[in-house]
Amino acid sequence: MADRLSNWEEISAQNKTGFLGEPQLMTLLPGTKIYRLDNSDHPGWANEANPTDKMLNGLSGWWSLVDPSQYKFDRAMSVKEVYETAVINGIDFSSMVRYFSAVKLEWNDLTNYVEVAIGAQPINAWYGRFAPMSLSDGLDKVKYAEMVAKAKAKAKADPTIRMPKSPKQLRDNLKAQDQAYASMSEEFLLGQTKDAADHWKSVNLANAGMTQDEVDKIALLSGMSLGIFEAYQLFIPKFQNLHLAGGISRTFFNAKTQMRELGQHLRSAITPDSVAQERAESIRRIEMEKMKSLPGH
Repeated sequence: MADRLSNWEEISAQNKTGFLGEPQLMTLLPGTKIYRLDNSDHPGWANEANPTDKMLNGLSGWWSLVDPSQYKFDRAMSVKEVYETAVINGIDFSSMVRYFSAVKLEWNDLTNYVEVAIGAQPINAWYGRFAPMSLSDGLDKVKYAEMVAKAKAKAKADPTIRMPKSPKQLRDNLKAQDQAYASMSEEFLLGQTKDAADHWKSVNLANAGMTQDEVDKIALLSGMSLGIFEAYQLFIPKFQNLHLAGGISRTFFNAKTQMRELGQHLRSAITPDSVAQERAESIRRIEMEKMKSLPGH
């Protein structure tokens, strides 16, 4: 167990639901780089006691390690590996992170890659696997029923409130919010892929340190599940700009439109251009083989 440092705080029951099983307390050492995806460069929010001092701005506690290997977390992917997985699969970094990190469409647009480094003093963080969940509350049987019930209750007081007439209509609305999901087939959105379903059948969830509530939650997912692959996150208690080496400064890129720039920052040899060129070469070779097989060649 790591030592309790200045920002230590017991993780709340609510924040614990973001993890699969029990998170472990760890120490983030000075210089450690961490990242998150956000709708802005994540400047944080003002401290009520001293709102003019931006160094006291509170920050989201949810981040990931840029390079987990420095902590010997061998099972966790580095940000470079996540980026290269996105490039190879022909999607942007934002969509890949949403899939790995289990961030619902309603929660965050995940537009910007934001990177910071821990300052001179080590701090505590809780570390563990992302808890799987559906792409949207509209794809979750129980959540959708809850949303409908709440809307009906509100409609009695405000007749202008309208809910989508069906889960399918809600899915279509959500797909329209993010172009990366607009082209996904209804079959893809309606349920897990066969491989994912087979994966969960083969896992003894009780032995994975999950509570019965978490096991039941996975069983209820009817929509596309996020967080199926093994991916890890941090929750940093009482996180502020004063804990960062750069204070209020940030390294950030648009995770949807600046894939080349992000790849250069991560020093990746696998880029959208290199993958496109490799695919073009493969097509050219296939066409040449076809030509050779024709009579007279």
